[in-house]
Amino acid sequence: MEGFQIWFEPHLSEAVKRPPTYRQYEHEEFPSVTTDAAVVKTVIGDGSPVSIVVDARMWDVTVKPGRTYVQPLRKDYTLTALAIRGGGTVGAGGGSDADKSPVQAAATVTAFGHKDFLVLEPEGSPEAAFTAQDDAELRLILIEVPARVNYPLYRK
Repeated sequence: MEGFQIWFEPHLSEAVKRPPTYRQYEHEEFPSVTTDAAVVKTVIGDGSPVSIVVDARMWDVTVKPGRTYVQPLRKDYTLTALAIRGGGTVGAGGGSDADKSPVQAAATVTAFGHKDFLVLEPEGSPEAAFTAQDDAELRLILIEVPARVNYPLYRK
């Protein structure tokens, strides 16, 4: 079993006024898209059965060995990535260098491994390209949240 738990609760004073709830979600309830490069399951966001009170989206992404998954980066949002299995690289844009602008082709590519945590902001590129190592699949948890918020407990 692999597990991941995160709490999104920026307004604690409001949360304590709501009755606690619990719901078991089954794997099949979450929308999933399979491409030749990856399997992307929406955990929080469009089509997901999970409803939360904050502006956040979350995906469970499995990238096939040697393949590249491209995640759009929205302006004014931060994307975090946790490698829960495997490793690879992340850089700006997707596709081959011939498909990229000179700025994207020259962009920094960062290697990461199992249990590494990355924070990505759309600085000059509207997308991030995650490439799995050639010999193993890469499994990521991606979480997108606003880059700037007005939460009472927020400190940057």
